[in-house]
Amino acid sequence: MNHTDPTLVGKEGLVIEDTENAFMIGSNSRKILVIKQNGLFQISTKGKIFVVPGTKLIGKPEKRGYKFG
Repeated sequence: MNHTDPTLVGKEGLVIEDTENAFMIGSNSRKILVIKQNGLFQISTKGKIFVVPGTKLIGKPEKRGYKFG
């Protein structure tokens, strides 16, 4: 993960909450709030890895459509 907030660079964990402009990741029994706007994220799911700019993740989770591949 890369982010304009240097304290978030390299952080990883499971997404435990997703909102319109941010998400919360759980890491080592800590919760970290991550603003989507200024980040570049590596997302792994089902054995595949995707690099996604945070601007593509902005929006209400229930209204976002994902198209990978």
